[in-house]
Amino acid sequence: MTKVKRAKGKQGNIIQRIDVTQIRRSSQDIDSWRNAIKAAESTFFPRRSFLYDLYSEILLDGHLTAVIEKRKLSVINTPLHFVEKCKVHEEITAMLTTENFMTMLGYVLESKIWGHSLIELSFETGFLVPTLIPRKHVVPSKGIIIKNQSDSNGFDFRTYPYSNYLLEVGESDSLGLLMKAAQYVIYKRGGFGDWAQYCELFGMPFRVAKYDGYDEKTRQELESALKDAGSAAYIVIPKETDLNFIQNNTQGSSILYDQLIDVCNKELSKLILGQTMTTEAGGALAQAKVHQEVEQEIHNADKLFVRNVLNDKLIPLLRIHGFDVGNGKFIFQEKENIEKKTRLEMDLKLAEKIEIDDSYFYETYDIPLPKKGEAVNGSSIS
Repeated sequence: MTKVKRAKGKQGNIIQRIDVTQIRRSSQDIDSWRNAIKAAESTFFPRRSFLYDLYSEILLDGHLTAVIEKRKLSVINTPLHFVEKCKVHEEITAMLTTENFMTMLGYVLESKIWGHSLIELSFETGFLVPTLIPRKHVVPSKGIIIKNQSDSNGFDFRTYPYSNYLLEVGESDSLGLLMKAAQYVIYKRGGFGDWAQYCELFGMPFRVAKYDGYDEKTRQELESALKDAGSAAYIVIPKETDLNFIQNNTQGSSILYDQLIDVCNKELSKLILGQTMTTEAGGALAQAKVHQEVEQEIHNADKLFVRNVLNDKLIPLLRIHGFDVGNGKFIFQEKENIEKKTRLEMDLKLAEKIEIDDSYFYETYDIPLPKKGEAVNGSSIS
């Protein structure tokens, strides 16, 4: 790589100037969700620490994690090039395939999920090294970074020299898609908890042991024996006692919990991906294609968002730090999504009009290349 000229002004090393605290893990309910939103939307001094702790907690949900990763990977797995005058800039394009650059793309995309990302970039070795500033220490609406997450004052990260090393992504008042997703994860967890309790109570047989009401020794022996015999619920009562159990339809109750969890998962899929059928089985082929097209529109919008961030915000930073960016731009190299049957029909019609090398068909349709001396269509390859 060409030697990079360092920009004037020493890097702030912001990540070393803040006191990062442990995530506050606690049970969450709808009231805590609403209170966290109110604190984040405060006009006097917005505090996002409670909301971000809630986000960290709900991201333990498997389905939510899966749909978020699905949305991110669709962009990250699309080849990205830096092009100048219709030619690929090999030097900068090589940097785009590094793990550090992929990490930075992830932070950029997470700004839609969390609402905001502030990324500190290091250019000490001539390569881009990203570090995410902990979100609980960033107050986007005020444009400041606070040392402790409970502080009211901090330093302006949009001023020099910090602005030379920071990539800010997202709207200052956005709380991200996780703000809407939290309610469904909370209801889903409640459903799982109630279902687990239901299984504990009614999933195993209930044991009833009766003893003579005046025989205390027998009662103690029965309790000890039932306790040692397993974890299933039991009760020890005098013989003279009348005991009745009133139980709902167990199958219907089980379906109710399952439906609640399924509905929450579908709402999460629709929120993040715009549809449900690319993450769940079922439905007609035509309907599945419509769902896939809806999801693809979201992916296309994400790619446009990332491309604009890179071109409008990252290129000026690269230029400041001596990278030879010229008038180049970042572009995604989209893959053609054509079924092989359709492509074959197109290729055969095209072959009737122009000459196509045989190697194209072998490579495009993954056909093993014949060895010398083998017979192909009745003739021998020399």
